[in-house]
Amino acid sequence: MNRFFLFILMLPQALWRKMGADTEQLKALLRVRLLLDGRRPLGMSFKKTTTHKKTNTALTSSILSFFFGFIYLMPILAMQEQPIMAMAFNYSFFIVMIVMLLTSDFVNVLFDARDKHILLPRPIASPTLFLAKMLHILMYLSRSIVPMALPSWIAIGFVFNYKMVLLFPVVLLLLMAMALFFINGIYLLILKLMPAHKFKDALNTIQILFSIVVFFTMYIGPRLINFDAVEQINWQHFSWMQYLPTYWLAAIYTLVGATSPFASVGIYALLGLITPLLFMWIITKYLSPSFMQKIVAVDAVSAQVETATPQTGASKKTSKSTWVYTLASSMNKSKEAQAAFLLTWWQTNRSRAFKIKVLPSYAMMPMYVIGMFFLNNDKSIAESIQLAMHKQSTYLFLIYMTSYVFFNAITYFIHSDAYKASWVYFVAPIAQPGKVLWGGLKAIWLKYFFPFYCLVSVLILSIWHWQALPDLILGLFNLTIIMTVIILLSFRALPFSKIESMQTQQKKFLRGLFAMLIPFVLGLLHYVILKFLWLKLIVLVLLAIAVYYLIDSILQSPWAHIKDESDL
Repeated sequence: MNRFFLFILMLPQALWRKMGADTEQLKALLRVRLLLDGRRPLGMSFKKTTTHKKTNTALTSSILSFFFGFIYLMPILAMQEQPIMAMAFNYSFFIVMIVMLLTSDFVNVLFDARDKHILLPRPIASPTLFLAKMLHILMYLSRSIVPMALPSWIAIGFVFNYKMVLLFPVVLLLLMAMALFFINGIYLLILKLMPAHKFKDALNTIQILFSIVVFFTMYIGPRLINFDAVEQINWQHFSWMQYLPTYWLAAIYTLVGATSPFASVGIYALLGLITPLLFMWIITKYLSPSFMQKIVAVDAVSAQVETATPQTGASKKTSKSTWVYTLASSMNKSKEAQAAFLLTWWQTNRSRAFKIKVLPSYAMMPMYVIGMFFLNNDKSIAESIQLAMHKQSTYLFLIYMTSYVFFNAITYFIHSDAYKASWVYFVAPIAQPGKVLWGGLKAIWLKYFFPFYCLVSVLILSIWHWQALPDLILGLFNLTIIMTVIILLSFRALPFSKIESMQTQQKKFLRGLFAMLIPFVLGLLHYVILKFLWLKLIVLVLLAIAVYYLIDSILQSPWAHIKDESDL
């Protein structure tokens, strides 16, 4: 399979050569990267195993991604008379998914300088190294996006014409290349203009803001358009859509007879063909030179900051953070749990990768709520707010949507680039690792979930008053059960002890889709008993008992139940 991917990536050798890359070195770098992807370590595990499970994760991920891709059929089925506009909306959905991947997981691949000691002594030009990283990321994007695009690929053959089916893979590749080179081009431009010692601090904020802006534009923006009916849309009123890159890509289908409601569609089709290639040329020609030296400088600055900690600064930080130690000792009885609590608390403060993946959810959840309840196309914003405030189901939705924030946090708190430091867990005299796991989870719960839940509770009580208090308490117990069940079934691993490979990223994505069903089911059951206070009290007692036994199950977890990387 790696040979096939390498063959595909090296087909446009003449183009790579014109962009300043050495094709022989590029091929060697890609071959090694593909080889290493299949040899990633399984993490720190001192368990002796005699049997090895053989699972086809890639096949399972592709199948589930294929079914997830049916969501993107909506514009194709709704706009059968406007093929170019349908594909423009379809590609808008895809570009949101691509941007989310590029602003979270794949940026670590771009700025990974761990191979600098091997590559720097070699005469490898920066355009070659940068292009190798770009093509490596593009390959993994295709593994995630292509299965999702299959339903759309099949549907356009039935809804539109077979010629569009033949052109679809080319346009999808241009879409991935456009998003990849544009977003990473922004990173490189910032890296070129900003001093190395400030880059990593700024990158975290930039990625979070970029994710929020993209999510707001693609999710909230269309809801601000008052469409009476899709079939009756007068596209001339939305001529601004001609300036969107996704429309340019969709305009390429005019080459096979597709129609557009706008004039000069041929010019936009040409832009759709040229823009991804233009991005590639500009970035590799003007931004990628000195690329390796820049990321090595950033890596060197980070190393100096981590190793050179003044004594006075450390003492001041400790004096200001005594409340955290007090909180750790008051919330945990055992020394193991206290140590895990403090470790998780400080590591989540320092880890840039953790913040990038978790913090955007705090902004995306309110946007999702606003878009779902307060931006109704049939009513004004004021009328939508009034309507939502008169429904008790609205605050139930707010309660259970907070689980999305917590799920992101517990998904990422077991992984770390410095996973080898977890050897301390295995050499320490810890009889019950479940105490360590529960101490870390408690820190995540108190730091990332409970304050957010309190804010949501204040909002709910200010609108629906004290009648919502029993539901808030009941919802808190339900969400705690969701947390413990997810940990017991999927993430029973020690804090920051596992390496995050591409396989685990795919598994987390798929588990995230299924985990969102749990709050939906519990929220539906909560809605059934919404009118019965006496039934809520009975259920609350039962939930308290269930929470007690679930927490005890985590605390009593033996070493045999701590999951390997192969299980995650």
